[in-house]
Amino acid sequence: MTRLQDESKACPQTQRDGILIAIRAKTVQRVHAVTLSAGQELEVVVDDGKQKWTVVFTTGPRGTWRTMYGFMFTPNRDETYFAKEEGDKFRVTKQFVGEREYTFIPSIVWSWMPASFENRWLSPSLAAGLGFDKANPAVFLGASFTYNHNIALVLGYVAQRQKRLNANYDPANLPLVDSALTGDQLARDAYRPNAFFGLTFRFTANPFESDKKEPEKKAPQQEKQGEPQKEDPNKDGR
Repeated sequence: MTRLQDESKACPQTQRDGILIAIRAKTVQRVHAVTLSAGQELEVVVDDGKQKWTVVFTTGPRGTWRTMYGFMFTPNRDETYFAKEEGDKFRVTKQFVGEREYTFIPSIVWSWMPASFENRWLSPSLAAGLGFDKANPAVFLGASFTYNHNIALVLGYVAQRQKRLNANYDPANLPLVDSALTGDQLARDAYRPNAFFGLTFRFTANPFESDKKEPEKKAPQQEKQGEPQKEDPNKDGR
């Protein structure tokens, strides 16, 4: 290379440029511009016949799923009935609910955090969750608005079990019955859609899993029994 540089000094500028272009043409191969989307990788392999080099370029994952523990609230839309005394019979009557009550449902919610929203203080996302209304499962689907990865406001619709009038009776034409039927006798359970809203929290570890580990029990070490000492015959002048 030094010799080529020394000889090229005596060459005209155009001749030196031609020599350098010829050298680059044998050692450099131009690659067209490649555009990578989020979650994609580009593997470049260079092989000169003797050695091979591999380089991988990545844009990182498209995003991550987040697991959050939430407290959901749904309006109580149960329709309850009772038997109202009317003469010597009882009429099935809908029970009036004055104030709208809300049902509390602890739940687990999963939401998607796109890589483009990782550095934002507020990230909207689709969210889905599971919960239990007393002993009845509930399924959530809605939108979440996550604040700095760890706190999210979630709202949408939930499919939950609600009380409705027994199928033997017509809600539009409540009948007279011979006995004072109880609310449980007049009701049936049916899954119906309902609105919900709630707050969820993300933990870096499972909050229900204990981090305390029991100390390992070490096996008792057996003491080495020493060899019996030999009496010194010269002891005590003997």
